Amino acid sequence: MFDPESVNLMNQAPELEGLESERISQTITEAYAEIVSSRIRMRELQEDEAAEIELPEVIQRMRRLAFTQEAFVASSIERENRAAAAFVAASAHHACLLAENLLTSRARQSHLSFEGISSDVSATILFLCAEASADAAEVSKLIQLDGKEPLESKLLHAIKSFATGDLSALLRIELLTPSQILGTAGQDAAVRALYQKILEAMISMAARMLGSGPIDFRMAA
Repeated sequence: MFDPESVNLMNQAPELEGLESERISQTITEAYAEIVSSRIRMRELQEDEAAEIELPEVIQRMRRLAFTQEAFVASSIERENRAAAAFVAASAHHACLLAENLLTSRARQSHLSFEGISSDVSATILFLCAEASADAAEVSKLIQLDGKEPLESKLLHAIKSFATGDLSALLRIELLTPSQILGTAGQDAAVRALYQKILEAMISMAARMLGSGPIDFRMAA
C-alpha cells in the first residue's frame, strides 16, 4: 500500500498505547484492504451485511488514530516527528473517507463547521503539513465546493487551490466584509471570524510565495 519512503516516515510517528510506531503503516494498510474487500463484495452482491458491520469499525479505528496523531501535529510545530504524525493522520482520514463513501448512497458533502471538518479537508491539510504535496493534491480533488455558504466555500476553494499549487487563485478570492462576518450571532460569528483569519493567512502566504507585496486586508475590507 505504502512505498518504502512513506513507511519509513510513518515509523517515526509518535507511539500510542497498544500500537507501536512500526505497526502503524500495517494497521492503515489493513484498513485499506478491508475497505477494498467490502467494495468488491458490495459491487457483486449489491448489499453486504458484513460490510455494514465491518466498515463502521474501520472508521472508528481510523478516526481514533487520525485524531490522536492530529493532536500531536497541533500541539507543537517544533516536534521532530510532526511530519510523520501528520502523514499518519492524513492517511487515516483518507481511509475514513473511503469507508464513509461506501456506507452511504447520498452525495458526500465537504464541510467546515463549529463541530469539525470533513475527512477530505482534514486529509488535504495534514498531507500538506507532512510536505506530501502529491498526496495533498490528489485528495484535494475530492473536496466539494457546491452548495456552501460564502465563507465556507471561499476557504474550501483556498485549501483546494493551495494543495494543487494554484496560488494565483488565492489572490483572486474576495474576502467578506466585517458586517458579513458579524452578521450572525454566537458561535457562528466566532467561527466565521476564525475562518476569515485563516483565509487571510493563506492569501498572505500565497502572495509571499508568488513574490507579491504584503496585502493590507483593512483596505480589502
